[in-house]
Amino acid sequence: MFFLDAYGGYDAYRLTAEERVIQGDDGLFTYIWDQAHYDPISGRLVCHIHFAFKDGSRLDRAFSYDWRLWSLPEIRELLAEAGFGRVLCYWQGWDAQGEPDGIFVPVEEGEPEAGWIAYLTAERS
Repeated sequence: MFFLDAYGGYDAYRLTAEERVIQGDDGLFTYIWDQAHYDPISGRLVCHIHFAFKDGSRLDRAFSYDWRLWSLPEIRELLAEAGFGRVLCYWQGWDAQGEPDGIFVPVEEGEPEAGWIAYLTAERS
C-alpha cells in the first residue's frame, strides 16, 4: 500500500501569500504560505513558508519547496502505470462555518474548490 497527500484547486496556480495567526508556546505568531512562482508549461511551483513574530522579527523562507504540481488524474494514471490496481481518493469535508473539518472520506468526484486537500491510497494488484 502506498499513501500520498495532494493539494490543488484553482488557487494552487496563483502567485499568492496566505497568512494565518497561530497560538504558539511563546504567544501568537503569523504563518505565511507563499506561492512565489508557477510555470504553467512545466508545472513547476516554488513555495516558501515564512514566520512573523509579535516583536516585529521575521523568519523568511524557513522552508522552501520547488516541485512539480501534479493533478489528481495525472497521479492516478502514474500509479496505474506503476502497477497499482486500486487507487482511492480521500477528500476533505467542510464544517457548518465553511472551514475544513479535517475529516477525509473516499469519493469518486470532488468539488472545484479554490483550494483542496486530498489523500490517495494505492494498492498493488
